[in-house]
Amino acid sequence: MQFINYSFAIAIIFCGLLALASEKNEGGGDSSNNGGASSEQGFVKGADREWAQRKTKLNIYESKIKDYTKDIQHLIHLKNTNTSALDEKGKPINVLDAIATTHKKLKTEVDGYNKEKEELKYRFPEEGRVIERRYVPLRAQSLEEIEKEMGLDWELTQTKKKIDKKYSTFIGYEDVKPISQKPKGPEPTLYEKKSDEETPTRLKLSK
Repeated sequence: MQFINYSFAIAIIFCGLLALASEKNEGGGDSSNNGGASSEQGFVKGADREWAQRKTKLNIYESKIKDYTKDIQHLIHLKNTNTSALDEKGKPINVLDAIATTHKKLKTEVDGYNKEKEELKYRFPEEGRVIERRYVPLRAQSLEEIEKEMGLDWELTQTKKKIDKKYSTFIGYEDVKPISQKPKGPEPTLYEKKSDEETPTRLKLSK
């Protein structure tokens, strides 16, 4: 009888140990699952962080490219007008050297921009359309191309100024022309008006 009691007690203890072991295993499984979920969330956050950092880098490249292009245009204008240039310390600089140096920096930024754009497409292929629409490939313009564009703009500006000046002179002349000098008779034709307005005597009067 006593042997049976011992056996019963041992059985109860054994069952208790099995129950504890089972609970421990279940708890470990939950911890493992939680760890997997945390790892996945960390990966998503890391990807978002990288996406934001790379876009910021591309925006910085774009800003520098615009700034260097404006600097080159300004230096070319100084060159074409034979205007001296000073550095940040107020010392004269060689405009041609400054143009060459700035253009080299421009090319470096354009190369960096295009490289970063391709890496962004490789890292985030699912965002390919967004990347292509927002960040178009760039090419560094040559100095000749930049100067040609400036020359065209400059020519158009000068032409507009000449037109405005001529129109202003015409209006001034009509305002000061004495009524007694107005010819009598039939109204002159448009061609006759133009010929009269362009005579040296009347242009001299307008001054």
